[in-house]
Amino acid sequence: MPGTDGEIAITSFTAAMLTQTFEGLIQALVTQRERNAELFRESGLSLEEFIMEYVTAEMARDELEARFGKTEGGEIPVDAGQPYVPPSPIAEEEPPVYKLCGVELGTGDFVFRRTGRPEEGYEVSPFVISATGARRIADAVVSQLASATLEKLRMLVKLGLPEIKVDSGRILTKASFRMDSGAQNSDGTEQMLIRALNMSGPEGFKSRLGMSGEMEIKFSVVRSESSGE
Repeated sequence: MPGTDGEIAITSFTAAMLTQTFEGLIQALVTQRERNAELFRESGLSLEEFIMEYVTAEMARDELEARFGKTEGGEIPVDAGQPYVPPSPIAEEEPPVYKLCGVELGTGDFVFRRTGRPEEGYEVSPFVISATGARRIADAVVSQLASATLEKLRMLVKLGLPEIKVDSGRILTKASFRMDSGAQNSDGTEQMLIRALNMSGPEGFKSRLGMSGEMEIKFSVVRSESSGE
């Protein structure tokens, strides 16, 4: 790089480009391998382990809302305390728990309301979903969400994770300079100083350096074998 007096160090400039490019590629490949190793590890988790590590309460609520929507009061229809109509020969289940998540509510999953005042929705159903029923529904939805995600991950690993590898490339450096007379050496000869010329950089960028570099790297995408090593 140019020093304070504008002298060019083309050797160190080129070396820096080579070194930093190489280090950047190595770091990218290491990060890629680490991420693939993590995916292999995740694919080997049991459903319960996967849920504990990756499914948050917020994700569970989002999935419940996506399936059941929200009430005017902003609650999810399968929350504890929400009205519930059990399936019968004369009425369909509401909300449609079995249809939307495959859970068949039974004894203890819904209870009688403590009061039966019309303003509290008694005319809809005398039952509400209990805390036990709400938990069963939420657990089923979380399990289904995690199972689908884990299955996709295992399939991806089985097919082979994509990896980016460097095929070839080139790095070009260019220096623009002028030679000036400098101080005399001890033997009376004159020193010649190489100084950087101001250069026009890419559009929108002004550079005062007398050096520029170009880099071209070609990549290929391959699939790794389904192994964690």
